[in-house]
Amino acid sequence: MTYPGARITVVCTSGPVAEFAQELGAADDVVLLPARVRKSARDLWTSSVLMWKLKPDVFLQPFASHGTVGNILAGASNAHVRCGYLSGRLQKLLTHRIPKDPDIHQICSNLNLLRRLGHTEVAEPTGRYLPRIEDGSELYSGSRARDKFGRFAVISTGTNPSLTFKKWPAKNWSDLCRLLVRDGLTPVFVGATSMRDEVDDVISAAGGSGFNLAGETSFRDLAALIGASSCVIGCDGMILHFASAMNKACVGIFGPTSPYLVGPWGNIHENVFLSLSCSPCYGGRLHSEGGCATRECLNLISVNHVHQRVKSLLGRSYSLTMSTYNSSRKIAALAHSESVHH
Repeated sequence: MTYPGARITVVCTSGPVAEFAQELGAADDVVLLPARVRKSARDLWTSSVLMWKLKPDVFLQPFASHGTVGNILAGASNAHVRCGYLSGRLQKLLTHRIPKDPDIHQICSNLNLLRRLGHTEVAEPTGRYLPRIEDGSELYSGSRARDKFGRFAVISTGTNPSLTFKKWPAKNWSDLCRLLVRDGLTPVFVGATSMRDEVDDVISAAGGSGFNLAGETSFRDLAALIGASSCVIGCDGMILHFASAMNKACVGIFGPTSPYLVGPWGNIHENVFLSLSCSPCYGGRLHSEGGCATRECLNLISVNHVHQRVKSLLGRSYSLTMSTYNSSRKIAALAHSESVHH
């Protein structure tokens, strides 16, 4: 099944995702659905009407939107091909279905949608798979980021206000900042504008060391910062996926979610995950009656544990850099030797 000349429309409920898709040029059109589509009957109706008006030929339901609501939206689209997961109610609204495998990464799950439609040649990404959007940054492209911050780490404490159950304690971030500064790394915080006050508090508690860029970076700027940084550190969220798409090793902090299923893609990262008996719960305990009172999965992750992972990552990066440097010297020496003998 091929689609020559097809136009791609990305449908999402997240403003940042819509903005990213537009800036990346990943789609011809972007449609933003009401954020409460899963909780409001009115928003679900509005979203269904929007899907019907799109009149797509093919509807792909990615893993993040699997379930009953995703099935309803697929049915509302009335697309000739509606491919999604064996999940939730009204699965018969899908024309093509695949199992929701709990043991494979979400990237693999999404690629399986294409394989279900006959694209068996599709392979998992290797290396970098994000276009070089950082070259378009007016603030931080080239050497500008290093000129301003020196040797630095990009940090995201988490920005989505509905996903606070994935956040590491603020005091731990402050203590980690002190250790990073001692190691010669400048903490550079990124995130949404809504995070500015929280980041200011973290930096203040760390003795004022660090930069608060929350709400100040475009996606091009963020890519440039990640590319120029010594490391990227964050809780489960967009920053880790952004870094991995650039083939940039990062340190991820995971508690109620699994780094093996939703973490940064690839095996070059240093993820911190305690594998408690109650984890991953994906927020289930937090949203149930009474909630999760102790949040052991995150609160028991020590600052030292994360710091050691950062040092391990930096050690590997340094070894790789020196290996490349020494190889270059050998090649240069060989070329010089050949020129002398000839």
